[in-house]
Amino acid sequence: MSPTLWWLLGLHLGVAGSMATIGQLNIQWWLQDRRERVLLYTGVLCWSVTVALILGAIGFAYQDPAFWRLFIPARALLIGVVIAMLLLTLATMVSLPGIRLAVTASLGLPVAFTILGLTSDLAYDFTDPALGPLFRPLGNILVAFSLIIFFVYSGIAVKRLTSSLSWQLGVTVFATVTCMFIGIHTAPSLLAEAMTTLWMLPIAILISRWSSSRVMNLQGSLQSAVAGRQLAETAVTYQSRHDKLTGLPNEMAATEALQTMIDNAAPTEPVMAAVFQVIGLDETRTLSGINAVHVLVQAISVHLSSLLATGVEIGRLAESTFLVSTPRRRRVPHAQLEAEVEGTIRVLHQSAALPSGLSVVAGIAVGTASTTADDLVQHARIAVTAAEQAGRATQVFRPEMREGIVRRARTARLLTAAVDRDELELHYQPVIDVRSGTRVSVEALVRWRHHGRLHPPAEWIPIAEQIGLMPSIGLEVLQIAIHDQQRLGCPVAVNVSPRQLTDPLFQANVVAALNDSPPGAVVLEVTESSMMENPVRAIATLQALQSQGIRIALDDFGTQYSSLSRLSTLPIDIIKIDRSFVERVLSPDGRAMVTAIFAMSGALGKATIAEGVETHEQFRALQEIGLELIQGFLTGRPVPVEELVGPDGTQLSRRFSLPA
Repeated sequence: MSPTLWWLLGLHLGVAGSMATIGQLNIQWWLQDRRERVLLYTGVLCWSVTVALILGAIGFAYQDPAFWRLFIPARALLIGVVIAMLLLTLATMVSLPGIRLAVTASLGLPVAFTILGLTSDLAYDFTDPALGPLFRPLGNILVAFSLIIFFVYSGIAVKRLTSSLSWQLGVTVFATVTCMFIGIHTAPSLLAEAMTTLWMLPIAILISRWSSSRVMNLQGSLQSAVAGRQLAETAVTYQSRHDKLTGLPNEMAATEALQTMIDNAAPTEPVMAAVFQVIGLDETRTLSGINAVHVLVQAISVHLSSLLATGVEIGRLAESTFLVSTPRRRRVPHAQLEAEVEGTIRVLHQSAALPSGLSVVAGIAVGTASTTADDLVQHARIAVTAAEQAGRATQVFRPEMREGIVRRARTARLLTAAVDRDELELHYQPVIDVRSGTRVSVEALVRWRHHGRLHPPAEWIPIAEQIGLMPSIGLEVLQIAIHDQQRLGCPVAVNVSPRQLTDPLFQANVVAALNDSPPGAVVLEVTESSMMENPVRAIATLQALQSQGIRIALDDFGTQYSSLSRLSTLPIDIIKIDRSFVERVLSPDGRAMVTAIFAMSGALGKATIAEGVETHEQFRALQEIGLELIQGFLTGRPVPVEELVGPDGTQLSRRFSLPA
């Protein structure tokens, strides 16, 4: 081969490598985003040029007629593919008429050329292998039609593209025409064949340049997508570990922080976990709505965080529960820990300006390196439950508390089923008229009989109140009492729990339970404290019931918020003097107090009942003061209705013998 052909051989192979790289990259980018069809067209075009250049280089090296007979039709097909890909690329940039027909023709003409070349010598022939193929008139016509399609659509695109792109396409067409002119001028020769292959190169270079901008945009989009995904993953991770309302670590993150604190502590260095429980948020939600609860929780989280020293961790475990964890340099007495935490609660109340209806209690647990975070949090939860039950602000965990909590949980579970199982029963304690010794009314006292054992009220009623069972229990008691009243033949007093007073359905439930019974058949006993939890609603409910003829009794008077001004505004008919005053009635101060209450009640037009009368001396003292109605063990203990009324309805003990 001449030096020129050697140079052309090297050019073919070098350019083929570049075209292969560009083609592969474009196809890979297209696989990332199938909408970018230009990248697919460019990739196919570059690979077509690559194959043509490699085949041309092989032909120059060996100059075998048998190879050339295969190479010429293969190159024709590849040229057709290049023209088709060029047209499709231009069609994505500007509108080209009849583009489908043009693409079909650009592929179909080379196919016809190939068939003719492989089956006959009508398209081309080899007279001298050293000079390459000699094209016949039919072959020239087929090639000419392909070139016409290329030039016509390139000219249309030059007119419709923007100035910069139009200029680039024009230069490419000129370079292509130059290669073609050299090939035609030197034909037949190997140089002409080299130019026939190389004329596709300017097209491949231009389309690759255009696609590179698409690649850059796509790369930028992918980078933005990756960055966006990373930001989204970061946000999701943050949200999964932080409370949405307060921004504090949630239970999972706070527990992990506590575990890290335990792991980093020295073997003998204690770690303290305190669970702060906000009491009263349920009532706030009922009265003011969920937004008011959110405002309070946010204020508590901000102010509680501000009170903590550096190195102390805080998190939100639940709506009303916060976890505070801190390492302690040395062990201190439990009383000192409780005092420190109680001081924090006092400052929190002041700084956050918490309303009087809210209170904060804290359970404290102390562990060492052998304690897990889960155990420490559980101990603190048990301690906060114990503190709430005992009415304390703080409580340090002790192992024996666990048994009490478990027992309490079991009681709560059994209570839930007690109503459905008819395990509740009523005992009745009479109210006696001291003048005649007759029973004028009875008070219904609920008892819970489970597996034959009668559980005292103090053992389970506070639990029922806490878990919200008292409305359903109270309704059951009311229905039983009204049913028994017909047998007893006197009014029945029924105690009303604080939760019943705030129940919007309470008034309707009372009226429905009365059914055909007269309103005077029942007396509703309420305490001062139950009315003060939601005084507006409680007073409105009691006034509505009183207007329907149902009498209201104020129970345990004198033990809570008693005042003359408040007493005069409450919708009550009966005042029951608490047993704590009756117990002291034999002393001068106690007698004076009972006398004052009785006089005040009479002045307001209220009936008065003295509770807890247990001795003859108390009875005589109350009688001397002028009290006419008494209730207590002296005149009768609470008993089932069967001990007051016989099977035939006979009153078994309607009259009582009174002390002389």
